[in-house]
Amino acid sequence: MKNRTYRYTENNVLFPFGFGLNYSEVICTEIEYSSGIAEVKAENSENAVPNVSLCDFKRIKLIAGKSLSVKIPVLEKAFAAVDENVTGKRFDSRFTLYAGTHQPDPLSDEL
Repeated sequence: MKNRTYRYTENNVLFPFGFGLNYSEVICTEIEYSSGIAEVKAENSENAVPNVSLCDFKRIKLIAGKSLSVKIPVLEKAFAAVDENVTGKRFDSRFTLYAGTHQPDPLSDEL
């Protein structure tokens, strides 16, 4: 059986076990085993949309060395995503809200 199945391989395989079984990022945590049953908490950690979007912004003037607390209204529709069907049906999901002076990505951070 050596190197014939995933279980007995000693080398890297072309695709790891389970590759391609889902199109999302699922995190499994809190595994418990009791009386022949494993219970696992599974969470879909992927955002509903693949890219960030600008919800709103506020232009401010800030003197060097000073700080300012800024309130920015964000409409409820910013926390909805539209499906790809012709119906354009909106669905609820979990979103991450960012605040900053640029888009939250490595290139913007570098620039």
